Amino acid sequence: ERTAGAVGRFVGRAKELAIIERSLESARAGQGRIVMLAGPPGIGKTRTAHQAAALAAANGMLTLWGRCPEEPGAPPYWPWMQALRAFVAAAGTEAVHAAVSHAAPLIGALDASLAPHLPPCPPTPPRADAARARFQLFDAISGVWQRAAAQRPLLLVLDDLHGADVATLKLLEFVGRECGSSALLLLGTYRDAEVTRTHPLADTLGMLARYSHTTRLKLAGFSEAETAQFVEEMAGRGQVVPLVRRCSG
Repeated sequence: ERTAGAVGRFVGRAKELAIIERSLESARAGQGRIVMLAGPPGIGKTRTAHQAAALAAANGMLTLWGRCPEEPGAPPYWPWMQALRAFVAAAGTEAVHAAVSHAAPLIGALDASLAPHLPPCPPTPPRADAARARFQLFDAISGVWQRAAAQRPLLLVLDDLHGADVATLKLLEFVGRECGSSALLLLGTYRDAEVTRTHPLADTLGMLARYSHTTRLKLAGFSEAETAQFVEEMAGRGQVVPLVRRCSG
């Protein structure tokens, strides 16, 4: 499912991409959206997300990626840290300083590698109340994305959310709730077969479903016509065509 980007002629997913394109249009107009893209391993979730990124780029949007690792040991909020690093690398110093603003101490404490790129700010005194400290961090990161999107509309992709830690998912709920009035599209991908009732992502999906600006899409297998197009495209690029069986529903 991993690809370096949208390569060659993209086959299928016309319905899903039409919904994503409308969501991108909504985000560019300042009405943020959330799209959750589900499906089994190898069905094309990440490739569809890359195609969404191509659509976003064609319309002047900046795409930032964060991926949830399958390996243990990643720090909390890892995909959010990746997205913040990507933003710092893609945007100029002035844009980064404007977006981060007074949140610099909290962002720098979250990821020390970002500290040299952030605006100078006096450190925030530590909070004894853990819940209050977490709220401040969530509010700070949400504010960064809202200010960044005000400069240039954003597509923020969080890939493989079935592997996310609880902290990452709680931050997703917070940012998702606040993004409805900003030029931001949150696009998450996950393997739905791995999300049981006790999986932490199940609670997050339930919370996101309460927001009117959330859409959930499930990728199914190709139709016979799409399978034929896929085989033709792969053969035309000189690649070995795997045995593809039609998946329905």
